[in-house]
Amino acid sequence: MLDQQIQQLCRSGEQRDLYRRIMTIPGIGPTVAAFVTHHITRWPLTSSDAWIACTGLDPRPNESGARIGKRRLSKRGNASLRQILYMAAMGLTRSKGGKPLYTAIRERGHSSTASFNILARKLAKIAWGVFKSGRDFDP
Repeated sequence: MLDQQIQQLCRSGEQRDLYRRIMTIPGIGPTVAAFVTHHITRWPLTSSDAWIACTGLDPRPNESGARIGKRRLSKRGNASLRQILYMAAMGLTRSKGGKPLYTAIRERGHSSTASFNILARKLAKIAWGVFKSGRDFDP
């Protein structure tokens, strides 16, 4: 019932056009679109990198001098947003356009968790592009 109320607000509020455009991205359904619409308009961000940092899906370097360590997610953003984008990435792998992306990432040697995080970051970047361009997603 709460999800229905949130979606109804998104369909009738001032961000209904953005909500509709974000829904055109494969792997993103009504709940994810509502969540992303709320968070992407929350702060006056200037770039997609700032948006990715707000999601916490940006890599955190682990380097010092000549030593190069393993990079991990910074996880500095909203945990719920990160989780919902991760779940959308899992849904994307079940679509016709997302399965080849997932397979290509897995063939590069990434674990399934890392692959879903990479796809979640891609979805966030695509959502930023849809937000800034004002146009529907065009594969």
